[in-house]
Amino acid sequence: MTAIVLRTLNFSVHILERSSPTILQSQAAGIRAGPELHSFIETYVKDFDPDYALTAESFEIVSKNAEVEMTLPPQDPLRLTTWKCVYDMLLRALVREEGLGSAVYQTGKKVEGLERADEKVVVKFRDVESDEVQMLEADLVTAVDGAHSTVRKIVMEDMVQPKYAGYVTWRGRVPEGDVGPKTREAMKKRCVVMKGVDGGYMISWVSTSMIILDDLAYGARYYVPADPAANVGNKYEFVWIWYDPIPTDSTEFNATFTDVDGKEHFTTIPRGKIRSEVWQRVLDRKDAVSNPHFIELLERTKEPFVSAIRDLAGTRSIFYNGKVLLVGDAFALCQPHAGGSTSQAAYQALELKKALKGETTLPDWEQTCLRGAAAELQRSIGAAKFLFGGEIPKFIEKMVAKSEGQ
Repeated sequence: MTAIVLRTLNFSVHILERSSPTILQSQAAGIRAGPELHSFIETYVKDFDPDYALTAESFEIVSKNAEVEMTLPPQDPLRLTTWKCVYDMLLRALVREEGLGSAVYQTGKKVEGLERADEKVVVKFRDVESDEVQMLEADLVTAVDGAHSTVRKIVMEDMVQPKYAGYVTWRGRVPEGDVGPKTREAMKKRCVVMKGVDGGYMISWVSTSMIILDDLAYGARYYVPADPAANVGNKYEFVWIWYDPIPTDSTEFNATFTDVDGKEHFTTIPRGKIRSEVWQRVLDRKDAVSNPHFIELLERTKEPFVSAIRDLAGTRSIFYNGKVLLVGDAFALCQPHAGGSTSQAAYQALELKKALKGETTLPDWEQTCLRGAAAELQRSIGAAKFLFGGEIPKFIEKMVAKSEGQ
């Protein structure tokens, strides 16, 4: 998103993407397209498909036997989609738009260093396949390299590392044609939170979203537009998430984050790399899920993946006299309960344009980012307390009041 904004200001942009095309094409994470992201898409993506996200009118809190206990209208439209859908749409907008600054997008490039050279910044990066080291000179570097940002480590030697939030997320997706008619009809156009999922909660969506809650953990599922590259004939798919507490110093945690090749991962085991015995242990816990529709989604998922969830409060985003900027998760990291990460990245990109046009200043932009990130982090922590333990934060209270007509 930042690159798209820079192009509209006639910057020539060169993106160094650490991940390989294979990894990028395998991203199946469901996300909420918050108002900031949707506004960005409306502004910068020409002729976007309005069906990139499906909108739920409310989300429901349900009991373990699937009885609805509470229905809450969202404060903003609850648009549900996938990371891959948004990524593809933004990438097309970046490289296909004409009449702007040039754009180069390279994958498999790992940034290893930054050096100041007069009014420029020299970026040192390595090709992950050939191992070739190259240099790239830039007027401005925007670091959007995620929760474990290499650039953040370079410019903030005394930085605090992202903190483990105490749980992992198991994720998967199932084409709508792969589930039975009962599950398909029961799960469409809903967003549900269900209590009683073995210390956690689950969520899943299809044209809306369903969440499952427990005293200590929860899961969710929702209905979203399908990946156009997969399963032609399945217009939509169910995406589910199980938020599952696992102590970071446990044998279970270590086993979970060791993949089929014996490689240990710090954050995510990607699709197709979870060991069969690890996934089988998840399936063996299906009785804790109870809801037959959730169980069907678990059993019909072919390539699940798992991530350890962490958060980090942003403290600073401007370095090297305004030549290096931290953006998105590289700046601050939210827990994934309220769609804060994509909203934060979109908001920062939109506000950055104002600063670079001279309507505001970069220090003003930084303060705006700090306030926004702090609010999103607190919102995500509040959502976690509600979904895991039932404590009701203020923004949930407003939703309850709205549902009761107050």
